[in-house]
Formats: sequence, C-alpha cells, structure tokens
Amino acid sequence: MNMTNTFYFDLVDNLYEGVYFVDKNQVITTWNKRAEAITGYKRDEVVGSQCSDNILRHLDKFNNEICISGCPLHQTLTDGKLREAELFLHHKDGHRVPVKIRISPMYDENNTICGASEIFFDLSKTLDIITLYSNTTSIDLRDTLTGLGNSLMLEMYYNKVKTSIDLDGLMYGYILCDIDDLNTINTIHGKDFGTKCIEIVAKNLKNLIREFDIAFRIDGGTFIVIVENITFDELEFISERIRFFTEKSWMSAYDSSIFYFSLSAGACMVSKHATQEETHNCATALLRQSKAKGKNTITCSK
Repeated sequence: MNMTNTFYFDLVDNLYEGVYFVDKNQVITTWNKRAEAITGYKRDEVVGSQCSDNILRHLDKFNNEICISGCPLHQTLTDGKLREAELFLHHKDGHRVPVKIRISPMYDENNTICGASEIFFDLSKTLDIITLYSNTTSIDLRDTLTGLGNSLMLEMYYNKVKTSIDLDGLMYGYILCDIDDLNTINTIHGKDFGTKCIEIVAKNLKNLIREFDIAFRIDGGTFIVIVENITFDELEFISERIRFFTEKSWMSAYDSSIFYFSLSAGACMVSKHATQEETHNCATALLRQSKAKGKNTITCSK
C-alpha cells in the first residue's frame, strides 16, 4: 500500500487524542480535529502561528506559565528527549482545560531534529458528585447556566460535610469566590459578556478541583467551593490557584482586544460545630477583606 501524505494526514486527523506538529521554529504546521475539539481553536486559526502566541499558554500545577519558565517543546527541539507532563491549556472560550501532554522530536532524512509533535489528552472529569446526588432525587440540583451545584445542592452537601466531620474527623475547607466588578463589566460590555466571565470561572472550577471536591454557583458571579480532607496550607494553595487561574484566563472583547478579569475570595476551615450559615458568614467577612485590599486577592482563616 502506498502510504501517501494524505493517508498520514487523515490518520492523524482522526485520532482520539489532540495532536499538533511544530517546525524547528515552533511554528504550528499541523492541527488535528481532536485538537480543535479540546481547545476550541480551529485549524486555520493556529496553523502558521507559534505555539506561544496567546493560544494554549500552558500553566503547570504550581501556577507557572511554562511558555515563559521552561517550554517543554523548546527543550525537546533542543535535546531530542521525550517529555510528558500534566498541564492546563487555555481554551478559546477563556477557561483552562487539564491535559496530559506527550512531546516527541521529529527527524528529517539526515537524522536532524526538524520539529516536534505534541499529543494531548483531555483530563476533564466526566462524572461528578452532583450527578451522584441527582440520581437519588427528582429535585434540580444544578445551576442552569453553569452546571455547578445550586443552593439546594449546597444545603444537601453541607449536611454530608457535618456528618463526615463528626464520624470520620475529616477536615473541610470553604471557599467563597466573587468575580470582581461584574456589574461594571455588565454595564460597559453588556450582560452577555458578563455571562461569559461567569462561565469561564465555572469551567475553571470544574477543571481545577479534585474529584471529591465540589463547586457551587449561588448568585450572579458568586461561587462556593467545598474541599475535602484538607489542611489549612492546602486550602490557601487551592484558593490562590483559583484566583491565579482566573487572572490568567482571557477572552476576545467585541473590538478584538484581549479582555482579562479577576476574582477575590475568602476561605476558612469548616468548624465542627458551625452551621452552614455560620461558615458562610465567616467566608463572607474574609471575602470583604479581600475586596478592601484592592480585589484580585484571597484572604484565608483557620
């Protein structure tokens, strides 16, 4: 069988994994259909550009922008070594998507490195806690806009938290997040634009939290995250990660400029004897401190 370039292109284009190739100068030359599906970027939007040109802009789990702090594609193009990593890429809609990447060098007929390939796998969760709860009741437990838990789900889940603390001694954290200046964003750019900001934060939360943690949207641009089996230091780290990933998310404004926004958060450990209202009031006071500090910040308390 004659293996033509068309054959290989069709083979790559129909893989389940996202795949793209770059040349020696890190210019993207190939972008398959699955890469389009995972990132939201169509082939003609990325082919011919460099991988660092405000497209994927990977972040690692320590909040490092690896395009700046040590690009694995560049390293492989330099030394020819295979590399793997779990990162968060930037989706065209603005949120972050968790992926596992595998980078391999490509060689020409002289056995000289002429480019590299990156294969990436979507690590987004397909089953969450809300689905498990929804299977036991006819009550709608999801926020209709974002798919996160709603206030009824929050009430049900907090009862589980209290039981778990009493019986198992697990420690829980309670993070209250609020998009900064959402009313101003709605006034200047329109409510549809503000809604996109809400959706970006919701998708980031879905992709950032662990499988046994849960996020809720309770009103406007206000969200709650309950994290399980956690220390105070870990609570601080996760809260900062949420803030940082929001700061590093962006979307195109109507005039084609890049639009950034931020959120603030207040986070506290869940006390054994505290009601949900008491815990929420604690986080609310901390959130107010974050806003008073100038916004785009977090305040945590034990």
